[in-house]
Amino acid sequence: MKRYALLTLALLAAAPAVVAQDKPIGWSRQTGPATHDLQLFHSTNALSLPTAETHQKGDFEFEISHRFIPPISEGYENLYGFDGPVNMRIALGYAVTNRIVLALARSNNDDNIDLWAKYRFWQFRNELLPTVIAVRAGMAWNPMRISRIDEEGNLRIRHRDHKRNFQYYGQVIINAMPHKKIGIGVVPSFLINRDIRLPDQKQSFVLGLNAQLYLIRHWSLLGEWAVTPTEKYDRHNPGAIGIELETGGHFFKVMVTNQALLNPSQYLAGADTPFGFETLRFGFLITRLL
Repeated sequence: MKRYALLTLALLAAAPAVVAQDKPIGWSRQTGPATHDLQLFHSTNALSLPTAETHQKGDFEFEISHRFIPPISEGYENLYGFDGPVNMRIALGYAVTNRIVLALARSNNDDNIDLWAKYRFWQFRNELLPTVIAVRAGMAWNPMRISRIDEEGNLRIRHRDHKRNFQYYGQVIINAMPHKKIGIGVVPSFLINRDIRLPDQKQSFVLGLNAQLYLIRHWSLLGEWAVTPTEKYDRHNPGAIGIELETGGHFFKVMVTNQALLNPSQYLAGADTPFGFETLRFGFLITRLL
């Protein structure tokens, strides 16, 4: 009996140790760390070119932009261009999802009304060169009557809803960040019906380039350039250099540029003057999340 009693005590002593080695069974769902979309640029726009950034679902973004038409070189008598007149753009965007944005805009130049959609569809997480790619497609309507003289000397009037008053464009937006303070963008674009005043419809391919240097908190430098088919048209490559101030939902961008036009179908058609000291004018862009 003594032998059996000792064996029983040994088993009881070992039992807790055996149970302690078993892993507890858990029925709760296991979730890993939340993953977020890459954010290379802070704003949805560079200066005139778009970035691949979007907003959170349900967000609205309001934009107002000005391009002062007189060049800075006109001096104090015209307050370096600030006396105007100006080309103006207002826009309202809405985030349908975290990766899809729709926007409607209007410019006072040709009463251009612009509607576009942007879809951020691919991102590459990489320590060396993180990359985000989006596409943007849009159409513009220029609701104005255009008069011209045809080859036979007859007056022709084009009504507001004529098909030649509509323009279409598509863009691929490639953003990358080779350094934590440097963002770069490449924006190949295709524009259909680049000039609504030409007798025949013309298309053009435009290569947009932009870069941003984040200096200190809230402040950064920006630059952009768009290569257009200037050899075929009396237009020039638009460029801009500016600064950006970011303050909690607001972006304030002030720039000098040779491009006086704002809506995409107008900007992509080229600038009216070459990029140079004598032709630069002031401009600004302000956006606000609602």
